[in-house]
Amino acid sequence: MSLRIHHARHCLAYALSALILLGTVAGCMPDLTRGRDFGEPPICEVHARVMVKQKVPVIASYDDLYGPEWAAAQRELFPHSDSPRTWEGDIAVHGEFALDYVCPGCNEARDQWLIQNRPGIARAKGLIK
Repeated sequence: MSLRIHHARHCLAYALSALILLGTVAGCMPDLTRGRDFGEPPICEVHARVMVKQKVPVIASYDDLYGPEWAAAQRELFPHSDSPRTWEGDIAVHGEFALDYVCPGCNEARDQWLIQNRPGIARAKGLIK
């Protein structure tokens, strides 16, 4: 009898461990990027181009990157670029990166803004010689 109880406890402990592991792995899998996980990918409201999911760096504040002018331009001209962004609570964050939708047109607009407004940074990024 005690052998059966010991075996049952062992099986129960194994099953519980497997469930905990499965729950941990499954908790890392969902991608709740901007609340859209179904249907067609979203369209950029600024450039009217289809966006793609991409890993982007997460930072504390837009202003910390290239100043307040950058933050304003990013909000208005290239809101969906692959530049670092703040964590707003509606993107899936994985460490220092987040999975979010990125617009190719926003990346192009961001590069042009850097060339015109921050040529030193644009040069360092290889956008100009």
